Formats: sequence, structure tokens, C-alpha cells
Amino acid sequence: MIDGITITDAIHDLSDPNAEVRYQAAWALQYIGDASAVTALLGTIGDVDMHVRVASAQALGRIGAGRAVNALLKLMNHAAAEERYTAAVALGRIQGLTAKTPPLSTTLTPSEEEEKKRVIEALRVAMRDDDVYVRCAAALSLVEIGGFTIALKVLEALSREEVKLREAAVRQVEKQVNQSTY
Repeated sequence: MIDGITITDAIHDLSDPNAEVRYQAAWALQYIGDASAVTALLGTIGDVDMHVRVASAQALGRIGAGRAVNALLKLMNHAAAEERYTAAVALGRIQGLTAKTPPLSTTLTPSEEEEKKRVIEALRVAMRDDDVYVRCAAALSLVEIGGFTIALKVLEALSREEVKLREAAVRQVEKQVNQSTY
């Protein structure tokens, strides 16, 4: 529950005719963080209102909903930069969580491996996006997914990019270094 809103109420509000109510519901669900909201959020990722789509993508990324990968990959091709940015961040969170919390078996299934490849390729394409914030989100998500191995490659790719983008990538690498235990 957040601000008196239960998960049941928020899921119900995702189908409200008022876009502001749907947006507030999706926003609340990202902070409630309950995986039982994933199906309902997947239904709003294609909402007519951009703010609802963005809040839904944010919620799916924050919840870590692996089932949302295909919908988020589609959102990576949206005309609006804000939606591409949000999808890139969400994909990084989802795949990053998968990389950090592997199941008992540390090997990915063939379908999980294929999904990871598709996400990485979409993020690599986004590194050439016209929008600097989309490029930054893609770079940081690649670092989140690949850890130190890919961090150097991302930093190398950014060597001629904007200062903001390089600085954000460096901060993400530093964050990972600080979180690591040796």
C-alpha cells in the first residue's frame, strides 16, 4: 500500500477512462512493487496516453518483470524519446536483476540467452539514438547488464560522445565498483 492505495485499487484504476487516474495507478504500482500487477501493467504499456505508457514501463522495470521484455523492446522503437529512454532504463533493470540474482543454475536457458541477446542488441542500437538521454540510458543499462566486462567497451564507445554521457557512464561504473565485494 502506498498513500492509502492498495494493489487491488491500483490495478483496478489502470482501466479507468481518465488518463490521469491510470497514470497515478501505474506510478503507485512501481512503488508498491508487487509482481501480481505485471499482467495489468502489460495491458497499459500500449495505452493511448504517453504518461501512462511511461509510468507503466517504469513500474515494470522497477518490479523486474521479465515477462515485460518483449513489450519494452517494442517501446524502444517508439517515436517519443521519453518512451525509448524509459524502456532502455527498464530493460537494464530487468536484465541487470537477472544477472545479479541467478537461479540455482547459473546458466541461462536458450530462450533466456536469446532474450538477453535481443535486449543487448536493442540497447546497442539505442547507443546511436538521436536523443542524448536515450543514448545515456542505453549505455548505463548495458553496464548494468554486463557489469565490468562491458563497462570498458561502453566507456570506449563513449570516448567521443558528449561529456554528460561519459560522466553518467563513469558514475555507473563507480557505483558498481563500490557495490562489489572482493
